[in-house]
Amino acid sequence: MAEDGLTIDGINCTELGLKPPLVSVIIVNWNYARFVGAAIDSIRGQDYSHFECLVIDNSSTDDSRTVIARQIDGDARFSFLFLDENHGMMGAWLEALDRVKGEFITFLDADDIKFPNFISSHVQVHLAGRLGIGFTSSRVVEIDANDRVINGSNLGFGFNPFDREPRGLKPCETVPRITTVSDADYDILDKCTSWIGPEKSGWYWAPTSANVYRRSVMDLARPDIDACINFIFADVYFSLLCHILGGSAVIDRTLSAYRIHAESASNVFPSMAQMRTSKKRAVANSMLSRQFVLRTLLGRADSLSWIIKDRYWQAINQQSGEIDEALAAYYANPEIQQIFAENLIALILAFGIEVTITEFNPRFPSTESRLVILRYLLSQAPRFAASIYPEIYWNLVDWCGAGFDAGNYLSRPKVKALFVQYCDRMIAAFGRRRTLTELRRRYRIKDWCALIWETRRGWLFPSASLEVRGR
Repeated sequence: MAEDGLTIDGINCTELGLKPPLVSVIIVNWNYARFVGAAIDSIRGQDYSHFECLVIDNSSTDDSRTVIARQIDGDARFSFLFLDENHGMMGAWLEALDRVKGEFITFLDADDIKFPNFISSHVQVHLAGRLGIGFTSSRVVEIDANDRVINGSNLGFGFNPFDREPRGLKPCETVPRITTVSDADYDILDKCTSWIGPEKSGWYWAPTSANVYRRSVMDLARPDIDACINFIFADVYFSLLCHILGGSAVIDRTLSAYRIHAESASNVFPSMAQMRTSKKRAVANSMLSRQFVLRTLLGRADSLSWIIKDRYWQAINQQSGEIDEALAAYYANPEIQQIFAENLIALILAFGIEVTITEFNPRFPSTESRLVILRYLLSQAPRFAASIYPEIYWNLVDWCGAGFDAGNYLSRPKVKALFVQYCDRMIAAFGRRRTLTELRRRYRIKDWCALIWETRRGWLFPSASLEVRGR
């Protein structure tokens, strides 16, 4: 094996003044002292030597720290970060991304192992694709706590078939070659690699320890740091969003082992047909992870819509993992409606009010869904006033009732109560004169201030005391 491990047109890359890609391996450990040593050894045994490995311990209470220090001693490619408190999976990933330097990133759960040809196979696929992609994913074999194989490569690639997707690498003589990937191995990778276009919906990929991400796409997808996201599943978040941004590839070859054991945070049984094998908490965390993908897409609408071009609104639907009737049910979820409401300003600044409303109409057709958005509009009036023109704001308020009978909509107790409840915030945002003018366009009220006073005493005037003006 050449020292650098990479040739281009048969020439050692160092002779061309180039370096092979650096791969950053990140091992995240929490109380896995009995497994983490094997995980570290599996990285040391890789046939691709151009890697750095950071082992992060999430404040373990067992003897993990001693095991890790002993296992990495004397190997300059390994480093160790001990956290004083448990940062969770996402928190640990973000800590690691601030410290590693590789062009490609792969994570290894401390209870799993990577086979010797894992890194070389993944990097070769990345370098032999027709275009760059967000990440690669390979098959896993399932093992138990005692390293015994208990299931074939069934965990594989999620829930969506990939065998109909385009397959194949570029001709071996036209791409940079990892020297430990023989011609025979390259032919195998050529036959077993499928390319999943970024427009494809669904879940095609294996878990954490089977994936290799392109650093630049991970940086683009990185969520804003927030304590509340630390315990979401980072692999769900990054795999989904990196695929949406740059596409992915699946390697139909078993290159790592996924351990099934009682202490696992996700799966507690081997993969089986017609049987749930994951913990309820893991399913809830996966759903929460998807919500943070949605928050990132909406909150960065201006930059991401430029990057993924006309796929942006498709990507909004795509991240839900739902289609057809299930997609309608997804948008009927008040939590999802609230996320859209919280990012309404970003969408308007990126697309303008007409496009935004056009996209909202089929997603939020009901009065109840728009009531969630109306509540946010009124409660956050100062924030909207500081970001968009007043005319746009009041057009959005009217959109919440558009398509419904104006008189019935405005006279609904919930709607009236919202206008009363947040009147002070609207006044703070737009001034008393403008606010009362806008309210009078919608309600003929003899004494709006008295209505507010009475409402805050705990009761609202009968609807007959309000003359609702149809629009």
